[in-house]
This record gives sequence, structure tokens and C-alpha cells, in this order.
Amino acid sequence: MVIRIQSVNHMNAFLLPNNIQPKAAQYKVFQADDGVILFIPVKDISE
Repeated sequence: MVIRIQSVNHMNAFLLPNNIQPKAAQYKVFQADDGVILFIPVKDISE
């Protein structure tokens, strides 16, 4: 699947499709040298 970066209030945002359900309330974000963007969960929603 391909998603596009959206501009929201002068910030870049990824709008997730409905079939992707976040499992955490917060994520750490990293970008690798090759451009890969990783979202790593910080805290579980159920906590």
C-alpha cells in the first residue's frame, strides 16, 4: 500500500488507512539514511 504525506497545520502527517490499527498511544520516530521511516511504540493503549 502507498500513502502520501499530508500537510496539516504546517506539519507533515501520515494518514493511516482504516486497516492499520495503532497499538500504542505514543511512538518514537526514526528515519534511516536510506529514507525508511520507523514508528516504534512507546506505551501500550491498555496501560
